Amino acid sequence: MASPQFSKEQLALLTPDQYKEHQRKAWLLSTGNGGECTITCEGLVVKAHGKIICERSAFFRAALTHGFMESKTGKVHLQEVITHHFLHWILVYIYLSIPDIGYHLEVFGPQTDADFFGFMFELHRQADYLKVRDLTEAIITELKKRLDNCACLMFNKYHSPSAERISKGYEGPMKAVLHAYDHSNVYYEAYEPLRAELFRWVERCYPVLQGLGDTFESHLLEAPALAVAILKTTQNFKNSKFIHPGPEASCMFCGDPVQEICEDESDIGQPMFGLVADQSGGVKYFCDRSSCLRQIRVDRKAVDKSL
Repeated sequence: MASPQFSKEQLALLTPDQYKEHQRKAWLLSTGNGGECTITCEGLVVKAHGKIICERSAFFRAALTHGFMESKTGKVHLQEVITHHFLHWILVYIYLSIPDIGYHLEVFGPQTDADFFGFMFELHRQADYLKVRDLTEAIITELKKRLDNCACLMFNKYHSPSAERISKGYEGPMKAVLHAYDHSNVYYEAYEPLRAELFRWVERCYPVLQGLGDTFESHLLEAPALAVAILKTTQNFKNSKFIHPGPEASCMFCGDPVQEICEDESDIGQPMFGLVADQSGGVKYFCDRSSCLRQIRVDRKAVDKSL
């Protein structure tokens, strides 16, 4: 295992006893020596130390100390929700992080933005399942910091029009945003804490994102749920290629092309059509013909719940 990468600030806070304890836990993790608990997951078998894992994980604490079968056998079998790869990294965090001095994600070694944005979704989801609160909070904190840095790069494009700088500030976060709003992912709801922070980045950078033109618009087409969320927040229907129905868009009731119903494209911003989001986050249009408007139904329960 690589040597710990403590910062100068962390070293200043690290006591000799904490350093010795850190070295001891690193040895216990690598050898499993004295581990009285057995954790199995996808063929991975780990000898763990109950005192250490129960202190940092409410999941293990409940399983091993609250009278469940695991508390009698000392064996915990994880399946489906947890993968062996991320179990390994979560155990690394449990054993080696030192929250008291702010030593958190450094246990995983240096990570580029691309590494972090791709790594964080599953790490956060599985750490949340195992109820390792320090780790989930550390991921959110790191996400905020990286998004702040990316936002600064985005806004600085006006002072430094380098395509490379714009790309650094946009591509990593936008890829993460699209993943966070991908309804096809079975764990979509588990990403909500991360999605909230990513959407704040979208809100913050929206004036710049609009200026990217087709690049940003094409991403909105990939993530209808994101486009709808933006509309709900900004109420900005103007100059949006995503909202302006193209030639293929038709009324969800009568089936006529929306653009043919309007007199010309300049009228698209007028109340000649409406749009709704379906349960999967897709957008459907309807025209303002009375025969179509009469078919619109309001889910009263949903309205009452929102009030």
